[in-house]
Amino acid sequence: MHSLTLKSPAKVNLYLACRGRRRDGFTEIVTLFHRISLCDRLRLVKSKNGIRIHCRNPKVPLGRANLIAKAFHKLKDHKPFEGGVTVYLKKSIPVAGGLGGGSSNAASFLAGVNKLYNLRLSRGVLCRIGSGLGSDIPFFLNGLRHVMAWGRGEKMKAVPFRNKLYFVLCIFETGLSTGKVYKGVIKGSKKLIALTKVTRDVTMLSDFLEHRKSDEASRYLRNDLQSVSIRLKPAIRQVLFCLRMFTPFALMSGSGPSVFGIFKRKTDAVKAAARVRKAAKVRTVVCQTY
Repeated sequence: MHSLTLKSPAKVNLYLACRGRRRDGFTEIVTLFHRISLCDRLRLVKSKNGIRIHCRNPKVPLGRANLIAKAFHKLKDHKPFEGGVTVYLKKSIPVAGGLGGGSSNAASFLAGVNKLYNLRLSRGVLCRIGSGLGSDIPFFLNGLRHVMAWGRGEKMKAVPFRNKLYFVLCIFETGLSTGKVYKGVIKGSKKLIALTKVTRDVTMLSDFLEHRKSDEASRYLRNDLQSVSIRLKPAIRQVLFCLRMFTPFALMSGSGPSVFGIFKRKTDAVKAAARVRKAAKVRTVVCQTY
């Protein structure tokens, strides 16, 4: 096998609670990941040595700062192999948008190189390599659509989810720094939130969404990063207001600034997307559970 083409899907956080600062400097979280059909594409081609990344999106770093490049070097350190990889990356997921694009790209790359070079590394080993680069990477490597995660986000439990949800994504031209957003949350935190409470809330939220009860599910809306992100980018508030005219379930994903609304039917999502795009002057994308 000389080359391989892969899809690299995005995610939204249907719930995100920050429980406090960890000893390692990261933030202790509980979240509900949901994989969506907005995807980047990666074409991996064997080369003689090293890692080369080609992407037309000017916001994507092409050097060692890219998570794909970091994943390549970590993989080489763990299991040296002869040869390199040239990556052709086509971006659809916004950069620094809170939708996990960079982590998803790194996860798809690790799985792809494992297959391309027949390294025979288990999924568990790939997850351990990936978790040192980004807390979302193990989620994407596991290939699950609906997952509760805690710790830094690397501890996971799959949650059964058979139904399909439709999403209106509202995407901004410029992103937000994840580090800056988390730093703002930690400054404002006062006490550790009980794990039992947030776990119960996630379970209830997931159950209501499984049965497409958006009104009941909206009671459990939570993203502890949202207020900080709104201070950094006030336009998020306006987009949330517009979305809530069409659905009770509207929330920012991750550290933002991307915002999403949930709909039971695709036709409703398409109509809402057009109206929000016009009212809030923001790019909208309709996608679904993947």
